[in-house]
Amino acid sequence: MKILQLKLKNIQSLAGEHTIPLGSSTFTKHGIFLICGPTGSGKTTILDAICMSLYESAPRMGKLSVADIDGQGMLVTRNALHAFTELEYEMGGGNRYKSIWKAE
Repeated sequence: MKILQLKLKNIQSLAGEHTIPLGSSTFTKHGIFLICGPTGSGKTTILDAICMSLYESAPRMGKLSVADIDGQGMLVTRNALHAFTELEYEMGGGNRYKSIWKAE
């Protein structure tokens, strides 16, 4: 699997909407990149968002249902009414897919 792009909105410490173009030359030029930053900046949130898109769960949070997410839960940014994660990726043979998780 090759991750091409991650979009997320109101996930944990990353309030608002964000797009991370992991398939762009900025990330692919050297074949490796680093996710770094101070405590609370959203490093693990990026990994949680990828997991939520693919599996509707994140290893450190377990399975969540929409009923568990009221804007005050562990996943959705505090006081946010809507949240989503969207992952675009490519599998062998060049087939592209999009996986989405939403809380509304």
